[in-house]
Amino acid sequence: MQLSGARRSVLSGLVAENLFSLERYRAARTVALYSPIAGEVSTLEIFENSVRFGKAVYFPRVEGSELEFGRVCEMSELAVESYGIPEPPRSSPSISINDIDLAIIPCVAFDRSGGRLGYGHGYYDRSIGGVERRRRVALAYGFQVVDALPNEKSDVEMGLVVTDEGTIFCEGGRT
Repeated sequence: MQLSGARRSVLSGLVAENLFSLERYRAARTVALYSPIAGEVSTLEIFENSVRFGKAVYFPRVEGSELEFGRVCEMSELAVESYGIPEPPRSSPSISINDIDLAIIPCVAFDRSGGRLGYGHGYYDRSIGGVERRRRVALAYGFQVVDALPNEKSDVEMGLVVTDEGTIFCEGGRT
């Protein structure tokens, strides 16, 4: 489904509001975000809220076959790099994904058990596998959530799926 810019903005705002209502977001000191492509849920409002409340924010950059997470204090620091996706500069301080309190992940589709369909390169699956499941949060529009997705052994499941319609707790409690 193709969204107009105005509709995407409204739905992304609802996703952000639902995320902000979660205790695990409010308690997080470090947050990993993504630079949206192809109409994905915008993370701008989440970035601005995180910075306003003193959270350290990190964005992924491609390093070989993995993702490395570099700190970003202003969105203007991001520059288009691998796959045409804005990334933090190589000079920005990096952090191990395992040390990030909340890893916010993009998708093409999600299912209600936390299964995620990405773009097929496997960067997130390889990079976030060691992150505690309850700290893996997917952002999606309600229409991107399906009953079930095919699952491969290397696929990493999310703990939450936050949409414009609400939050799906795939594991890890109700906060």
